[in-house]
Amino acid sequence: MDDLVQWKCLNNTQKLLFVESAILFESGFDIVADKVLVVTASKELRVKRIVKRDGCTPEHALARMAAQISEEEKVMRANIVLSSDDNKLKETDIPELILRILELNK
Repeated sequence: MDDLVQWKCLNNTQKLLFVESAILFESGFDIVADKVLVVTASKELRVKRIVKRDGCTPEHALARMAAQISEEEKVMRANIVLSSDDNKLKETDIPELILRILELNK
């Protein structure tokens, strides 16, 4: 956590800083974040993606997911939620997303 706090302080002149963390809440990093954006997907799709990415079994993927807080909890704790079920977030969507994030900081 100290490294993240130091990095945030060293970059405090930047308008936006992003940190990617699958275990943001479990690690306690959420207390360092001003806002949290959660990207979610159906359980079935998340399992498929983990199996494909890591070459593990679906049972192993489910066990790893069970060790994390639920998607519902992540969504409740987020400021912005994006669904990636359809993988349709396009490059043209990014400017609007950034504007939404900036609006939260006003």
